[in-house]
Amino acid sequence: MAPLNKDELIRSAGDRAKTALDHYLSRDWGRFYVDAAVSLEHVSKALLASHNPALLIDLNRKDFDSLLHLCGLGTHARSASPKTISATEAVNRVRRILPELSARDESIRTLIDVRDGVIHAGFLPQSSARDSLVAFLRASNDIYETLAIPAADRWPDHQDYVESVLNLASSGIEDLVQKKIRKGRAVYASLSAGVSAQQLAKIVRDRTSAATFPTDEEEALSHIACPACESEANCAGRFDIDWDFESVLEEGEISYSPNPSVIIYPRRMMCPVCGLNLDDPKELAAAEIRQRWVVPIDAVSEEAFTAQMESQQQYDDSY
Repeated sequence: MAPLNKDELIRSAGDRAKTALDHYLSRDWGRFYVDAAVSLEHVSKALLASHNPALLIDLNRKDFDSLLHLCGLGTHARSASPKTISATEAVNRVRRILPELSARDESIRTLIDVRDGVIHAGFLPQSSARDSLVAFLRASNDIYETLAIPAADRWPDHQDYVESVLNLASSGIEDLVQKKIRKGRAVYASLSAGVSAQQLAKIVRDRTSAATFPTDEEEALSHIACPACESEANCAGRFDIDWDFESVLEEGEISYSPNPSVIIYPRRMMCPVCGLNLDDPKELAAAEIRQRWVVPIDAVSEEAFTAQMESQQQYDDSY
């Protein structure tokens, strides 16, 4: 058997990274953890193999046959293929070679541990996968940089999304939002401790009805699932009007009936139950809240709707 091929490991890491991001964006968390951890393992082993394939040998096994394979002497081995180190050990060895690896140890351990839990027991944690996503992207990007893989070749189908996540992470917003979400979860856990489901439902209703969420006249109001406790949270932001015209046939003549819809671009949210408060579009992005969606027309005041309609009409007329 030929020595472990660095280029094949990089190719495999890229394939798994693509499917990992596909699964993340479709909220298929189990498959995300599996593919992201495998991708990180393979790109880590690619870096080690680029120095010397023997760096992949498991020192605890005292496995001379695997060493022969990794050194390109597989014809002398008694086994068909080599056994190599675990994903955790691969990342640990990468840190020795690349001490500036920017992902946190704890976050990488969580990614790999959850992957193992999914594979062996079908176990998925209740916590957000966002921290694991950031750790996966940060560590992989650092390793790709060391391997001199061009940026355009690392995440070809998801480059813009990856860049946006990494930019939020480097700005400190990512850590701030995750801290806020953890605090919200702690508040909700305290509220729900020692009470029945009926009692908790009443607490949620009381807190929701008592909360205030002032909005500007030019804002639309909507509701989303809180990223921390999944209660109904308030959300506000600017809006646009989108027009769809339905054709109507009457007495042999076609007329067109306008059907306006309101699209919200959220810029802040507040949960009345756990108290989570995100007050910037970048914070909303770090919490994986969508950038836009359609809301009912009554989500905005009649005056704001009319003013926006006139503003858009003036803009259209200028072209």
